[in-house]
Amino acid sequence: MSKSVAIIGARNKEGSGQRYLRSKLTSNIRVVDVNLEHQVFKFGSLDLMLQGLEKITKFEQLTENFLKKIEKISLEVSPQTNLYTHYVESKDKGQISVTKYLLNFSWDDFRYPRAPHLNDQIKNFEERLESMEKNFKIKYQNFQESKQMINQNSGLRENIGVFLNCNLNDAIYELTKKGKLTSPETLFVRSHYVKSIVVYIPKAILEKFLASYEFESKFVIPDSYTLLNEQYDLVMAHVSVFSRGVEDVRSSFKSTFGVTMREFELNLEEARQKETDRKSIHEQHRTLKEQLEITTLECYKETIVMICHIKILKTLIDCQLRFGTSQN
Repeated sequence: MSKSVAIIGARNKEGSGQRYLRSKLTSNIRVVDVNLEHQVFKFGSLDLMLQGLEKITKFEQLTENFLKKIEKISLEVSPQTNLYTHYVESKDKGQISVTKYLLNFSWDDFRYPRAPHLNDQIKNFEERLESMEKNFKIKYQNFQESKQMINQNSGLRENIGVFLNCNLNDAIYELTKKGKLTSPETLFVRSHYVKSIVVYIPKAILEKFLASYEFESKFVIPDSYTLLNEQYDLVMAHVSVFSRGVEDVRSSFKSTFGVTMREFELNLEEARQKETDRKSIHEQHRTLKEQLEITTLECYKETIVMICHIKILKTLIDCQLRFGTSQN
């Protein structure tokens, strides 16, 4: 069952404040004193307290907005992670739950010294939040940039247009890796006299193409057809032609069979380098994601602690304005 914790300022005289609150609340609500040594705080004059209350109220909203941003990005980066199951760092009790942290609250003078004047205390809060936001923003931007690089290097979603216009070196390399094509260096030739071409043939006319493609042009090298791949009712195949007759073959194939033809020069080294680069980008992305997850968790913990201190400080200022000195 989830729990809610409220911070309440009450006029107190020999414990009457706590007794009064208990009398007005149901028995299942626990009331806990927060011992803060109020006299340590230096709130200053009435004007300074009013200004400070206004500043701390605005800053409270900024901090809560930052916490929402942390929650949103955490859900985007690691949706399986529930931030609120993690513990926060307590000055006296180490790692404890957020609820326990509040119920056993002890002001952390190392993070947020009480001795400085109110404006300096608020400035300390602001500087800490600004530092967290800056670090968090950098980590998130780095993660987003690497994510965009992965999307760019992953290519377009597979469809007939991609199949027809893909990088042929990448396509041949993938076919070789999958064992669908052996010895591509032997199959694909490019010399002063002979060239390899790739044709995309509709399956419906494949038999017609195989029966007569060698006779459509005197520049087609007989028995050079090799099946490469099949997708979207199209057959991707290799044919060899004489270099000086490439355009004649293109025109003949287009008019007779309506096929698409592409010239091709094999360069598997380029495809291998692309794969190496992709692996490097993915590895970098994993590292940046891990860094962002760590930063997200650390920012969450620190922001929760900061919000608790802000709300306590805000309540103290408000009480002092309402009830007078800390002794009340």
